[in-house]
Amino acid sequence: MSYKKMNKNELKGQGGIRYNMLTLLRKRHLVNLESLYKIWWCLDCDIGDIMGCKIDKAVL
Repeated sequence: MSYKKMNKNELKGQGGIRYNMLTLLRKRHLVNLESLYKIWWCLDCDIGDIMGCKIDKAVL
C-alpha cells in the first residue's frame, strides 16, 4: 500500500470527488460508500487506513 500526499484540490480532480462531500467528511457527517470508495481509490489505501468505527449504544 502506498500513501499519497494529496491536497483537497488534487483529490477532487483525480477522483471526481465533490467539494461538498469533503466538507461533510471534515465536519463528521454521513457520506455514502461510493464517495469513500473514490477516496480509497485515489489514495491507493484500505478502508481501515482512513476510517474507523465507534459503536454508539445510544443509537442502538
